[in-house]
Amino acid sequence: MKSLATILKSQIDEKRFSTGAYTMVELLPTTFTDDHNSTLKYSLKMPNPQQELPSWISLRGLVLMGTPPEKYSPLSYEFLLVAENEFRSETVPFTLKIHI
Repeated sequence: MKSLATILKSQIDEKRFSTGAYTMVELLPTTFTDDHNSTLKYSLKMPNPQQELPSWISLRGLVLMGTPPEKYSPLSYEFLLVAENEFRSETVPFTLKIHI
């Protein structure tokens, strides 16, 4: 059985985030499941809680979207996708590669 990190990575890697280009990735609703069919809430965070999320990227529901800036220094970013309900949360780290 594939790990959540592997499943998430394969879905995100299917799209190409390029500098100056708007990109949207709709994650599959089956990526995260709740055994009790509770509604899940999703958020995007940085691994270091002291760091702010870059302003060019956002997550709405299961849709990851953004336009990496033209003047770009890192070619990849580390993020955490958090799925949670009132009882439990699951945090999945992933790397978003940026193409020039």
